[in-house]
Amino acid sequence: MYPVKNLPKLEKRVIIFLRQDHDNIVEETLSEILTLFLKKDYKIFLKKHPAYQGSLADELVTKYNLEIVDLEEDAGGAILNLRPFFTVGWMSTALCESLLHGVVPISLSEKEEINWTDQHAWIIYPIKKRTFSWKEEKERIFELLEDFNLYTKTLSELRTR
Repeated sequence: MYPVKNLPKLEKRVIIFLRQDHDNIVEETLSEILTLFLKKDYKIFLKKHPAYQGSLADELVTKYNLEIVDLEEDAGGAILNLRPFFTVGWMSTALCESLLHGVVPISLSEKEEINWTDQHAWIIYPIKKRTFSWKEEKERIFELLEDFNLYTKTLSELRTR
């Protein structure tokens, strides 16, 4: 469904795709991620969900000197334009699109099942297999940041596991 365009040259950037609401966002976790990537000299961009209503994004932008991606730009467009090495998000198609474009996705989700009010739905895309889990695979992310020779191998692994 999504066009695949492996990006030829990535930049030392990270895009964080925020959720629709910030009630389920653990600010401590985001702070840990932001601090890690800023220490490694990455430029970090926040992409608000189109229905986002909170103030956390503005607070993070001010506190960490981040940039916000234009709200009119979709996730795929942001990935293609910014060419980041990493994306961070929750259960989002943005993480799927990232991997398709050759960008390592990091998931902050803790499970693959979503419980909506009237129904249970399961994510078709295997988030747990195709992304690095911040909660469970943080050490792998640290290793990758220390040795970028692992990047191509890591992408291949995420695409096939």
